[in-house]
Order: sequence, then structure tokens, then C-alpha cells
Amino acid sequence: MCRHLIGESITTSDLARRTNQTEPAVSRHLKLMREAGLISSQRDGRQVFHRMHPAVITQLGQDALRALMR
Repeated sequence: MCRHLIGESITTSDLARRTNQTEPAVSRHLKLMREAGLISSQRDGRQVFHRMHPAVITQLGQDALRALMR
């Protein structure tokens, strides 16, 4: 799912098709990712586009590495 979110803005239905999941399942995953600050969602008319923040992922990697080095 992350692979599809990082390269482009994508709708829930497109993401469900690409990952072979139901839209409700994808929506639950997106909600958790949004609450964690990993993605942003923007409404355009009736559609909502989601996108992952590459800088957040980079920071998570750096934080994880620092925690392991302690």
C-alpha cells in the first residue's frame, strides 16, 4: 500500500483495486496512517486523494536507527 501512496496521490477506490482489497479495508488502513501522520488526504469534489509524506518516512527511518544504536 505504501508503495502506491508515495509516488502519487491516489483515491481509496484506486488503491483498493491496486492492492486487491476492499474499499472499507483500505479506508481503515488509511485512517490509521493519517492518524499517525504518515499520509495526508485532500478532497477534490467527490473524490479524496491520499499521499504519503516521504519526509516523514525518512524521519521514521532515522528515528528507528537512533533507537537501535542506543
